[in-house]
Amino acid sequence: MKIHFLGTCAGTEPLPGRRHTAFIIETNKALYQFDAGESCAYTAWQTMKIDLLNLRAIFISHPHIDHCGGLPHLLFTVPKLAIVRKTKPKFDTIRAFVPDMRIWNSSLGLGCDFDYAFSFKNNVNYQAQTTCEGLLYQDENIKVETVHNLHLGIPEDGVWKSYSFRITCEGKTVIFTGDIKSTDDIKDFLSDGCDLILAETGHHHPADVAKALKNYPVKQIGYTHNGRHILNDYHGAKAAIQEVWGDNFFIAEDATTKEL
Repeated sequence: MKIHFLGTCAGTEPLPGRRHTAFIIETNKALYQFDAGESCAYTAWQTMKIDLLNLRAIFISHPHIDHCGGLPHLLFTVPKLAIVRKTKPKFDTIRAFVPDMRIWNSSLGLGCDFDYAFSFKNNVNYQAQTTCEGLLYQDENIKVETVHNLHLGIPEDGVWKSYSFRITCEGKTVIFTGDIKSTDDIKDFLSDGCDLILAETGHHHPADVAKALKNYPVKQIGYTHNGRHILNDYHGAKAAIQEVWGDNFFIAEDATTKEL
């Protein structure tokens, strides 16, 4: 599988060379996107030459704008590409899983309110639903499971709106933390181990994350949603991680691809 990093920055002010969090898993010529930070569609289509007409599913971890701010443009871009290229998306339906349907409704409404000649309905069929806990999605290529986390605290209404993902694909397991309070949030996933964990550093020092993960059978760490510790002192943060974890990690960069 290929993991395409469209954006790797936490929710800071705009910074040179980094956009907010988004990545795509590509397998068997199908694309599965996780989070949708700003400009994710442009980075995928224009910068990385990823064919968004192969998009099959979208997964949003939680409703903060650094994770969903690029969703309206993504929903606009796919049908627009279908019109320009005079072809239809590869899959009849593009599934979307969002923790709060207000994200979807506002994004789709913004993307559709244009008076010139194109129609979402005629060019792409989106099907959205609220994220739930457990097995969220499965097809012949990929399985996506979820567990809620405490990034947004305990909801008063009992409805969780922040999730972490375990992705099984091509015989490999990838855990995407989303934003978490601590690694204890995902201990049920971690106890089974993984080939790669995509761990956020927007709310944690990356060396502390490495220390916590040493208690679990994790083979490799990929740092994304990178915060001040990495953005302000990249080499110092890298050295601190190496002291704890060794060399089997990477710090994700925008518009790069990792093969697993």
